[in-house]
This record gives sequence, structure tokens and C-alpha cells, in this order.
Amino acid sequence: MEALEAMKGEEKGVIASLANLAKYGLLSPEHGYVGFLKNLDFELSERLRQLNDIPKHEARLGWALEEAAKLMKSLDEQIKESEDYYAALRKKNRPQFHPKEKKFTFKKLLKKSVIHSYQVPEIQVPKVVFVIINRDHDEFLFRAHIKGLSLFKREFVVKVEDLISTKENGSIHYDTNEGLELNIDGTLGFLNSNFY
Repeated sequence: MEALEAMKGEEKGVIASLANLAKYGLLSPEHGYVGFLKNLDFELSERLRQLNDIPKHEARLGWALEEAAKLMKSLDEQIKESEDYYAALRKKNRPQFHPKEKKFTFKKLLKKSVIHSYQVPEIQVPKVVFVIINRDHDEFLFRAHIKGLSLFKREFVVKVEDLISTKENGSIHYDTNEGLELNIDGTLGFLNSNFY
């Protein structure tokens, strides 16, 4: 607003100077100063309109920030509800839980659509064996080894919650970070039919 006041002061000074020049016959309307004054007045009016719009923009921005905060709170509540649900489910099933350990060939996991992609030489695929251990109600330890090659061992943990969360985020594959990607739906179905 100070800048606008300064511009108004300058405009008054320019008008006074032009009036003085006209008074002494050094300037006349034919010189086009009337058009200049109109342009100056228009520019000041436009600046004033823009300054008056600032509070409206601030109000809209404030409303948008409030809505975003409400949405974040709602999402946080939904996440907490999901976490509470999973915690209650684990607690309920814990007394009935008995760890299970089962062996599966790599080929069987491929056939059952558990494995999506892998970094294992094709010649070694028939020799790879997985031991899957149900360590907790929704947590599985996968151990892989190649028959006859004691140096090749891979181990990773898969949690049902992580599979579901990854799927909810729009992915259909789960990266184990061990050179193996799992099909989420295939893995969930396989674990369900073999361990529950």
C-alpha cells in the first residue's frame, strides 16, 4: 500500500508540473499530455485493483490450506485405524499361532505366480529350493539355496501388511531387494492356501 501512496503522490506532482507548464504556455493539450494523464490514471487504478484482490487470494489460499490439513488428519486417522486393526488381528490370533516351515521348489513358486522376475541363471532355476517359515501370523521368512552350491544363499522377510500396502500404492509387484520380485496377488493367495 505504501508503494501505491507513493505513486499517487508522484501522480499529483506530475499533474501539478503539467498544470504549471500549461499555465505559462509552455505546454498545451495538443502536446498529448491529457492522454498521458489518462494512461497514468488507468495504471494506478489497475494497481489498486490488484492490491484489493490480494486479501481474496489470501482467503482462498487459507481455505485450501485448511482443507489440506483436514484431509491429512483424515488420512492419519485411517492409517491409525488400519494399524490398530492389524494389531488387534495379530493379538487375537497369537495364542492360536504355531510356526510352520515348508519347502518349495523355485519352479513351483513360478508356476503358482508367486515369483514375477528373478536374477537367477536359467540353468540353476531347477536347483533352487525355498524354505518358507511362518515366523509370525503375518510375517514370513524366505530362505533360498541352490542344491550343491553352499555359497548361494538368499534370505528375506515378507510381511502381509507390506504386500497389501504396496498394492494399495498401485503396484502389483513387491521387490524383495534380493534379486527377486514377487507377484503380490499370487504371493498372498499362495501364503493363504499353504499357511492359514
